[in-house]
Formats: sequence, structure tokens, C-alpha cells
Amino acid sequence: MKTIIFMGRSGSGKGTQAQLLIDFFNSQTPPVPTLYVETGGLLREFIKTPGWTQRRAKEIMNQGGYLPGFLPIRNWSEFLIKHFQGGENLILDGCSRTLVEAEALNGALEFYGRTGPAKVSVFLLEVAEDEIVQRLLPRGRVDDTHEGIRNRLQEFDFKVKPVLDFYAHHPNYNFIKINGNRSIEEIAVDIRSLLS
Repeated sequence: MKTIIFMGRSGSGKGTQAQLLIDFFNSQTPPVPTLYVETGGLLREFIKTPGWTQRRAKEIMNQGGYLPGFLPIRNWSEFLIKHFQGGENLILDGCSRTLVEAEALNGALEFYGRTGPAKVSVFLLEVAEDEIVQRLLPRGRVDDTHEGIRNRLQEFDFKVKPVLDFYAHHPNYNFIKINGNRSIEEIAVDIRSLLS
């Protein structure tokens, strides 16, 4: 079973590539069960529930800010505990935006016996900043304004670089940079070939 972590700025195509990979695994004979963990979606569901923490998290997200590591860790941990059976491929999208979160995820993968570069691939989708802005503006989310997008890009560059260094130099991970400025299908073919 494989574990795949997609990294990249908002709008880099992580979710699209994750879904294409799930479709590919489902098309195999027999289909390969896959569990998809998408941190952004889990957080958007979290802030819909009542509570002061949820309201505060919503404020930060609406301003294009990053939440402290304890909230995403709490959300994806709960998701894994409820849904992971151990025999699935595991696709993680945006699960490590801070070093604290990367270290927590590393501990979780060690707990589940999913360590070593043969088992865990980290794909960094690299996309030019201007292209990111053009991709995100039409989505219409409350934080997809010019200012919100620029804030997220700056936060990514500042906070996520240590995470990328962590994955690039840790023996548990096969860290791969992918040119995300190409067509969706070209990128998908690259990812599948690198996983085979």
C-alpha cells in the first residue's frame, strides 16, 4: 500500500491530482481501496459547527491566514482514527503546512507502519505565483480575493519552507518536485509513472 502526500500552494492542483490518482487506483483490477484526507475540506467542515474555536478559526481562514498546527492535526487525526482501516492507499492533501504538523504526521505514519521512501512519496506541485492568482480568483471563496490569495502565498513561502526541507531530508520520504505549470494530464501521467 502506498502513502502519497501532496504539497503546494493553494491553487497548485493538489486536489485535482489527488482525485485523478484515486480514479486511477479505482480503475485497477481489482480496485485499490484509497482513503483521501483533505485538510482544507476538513477545516471548512469544522468551522461550520458551533463554538468559539470554530468562529475564531473561521475569522483567520477568511483573512487568508494559516491556523495553528493543533487544529489541522486534531481534524486529520480524528478522520484517520474514524476511517483508516490499514489496508488502503492513503492520499494526504495539504496535511503538513507547519513543521509541528509534519512531525505529528510523521508520528502518525510511523504508528500506522507507513514509513520509508518506498512507502511514502511527497509530491510538491510547483506553480508560478501569477498562475496561482489566476486559478484562485474565479473560485469565489470568501478568502479568494487578491489580498487573501497574496496573504496565503506569503504564509506558504514563510511557514511551509521548513516543512519542505523536513520532507526533502527525512529518510522516511521520497520527496519529488513536479512542474505544475503543465496540463493536468501531463502532471497526472508523471505522478503515476513515479509511483510505479
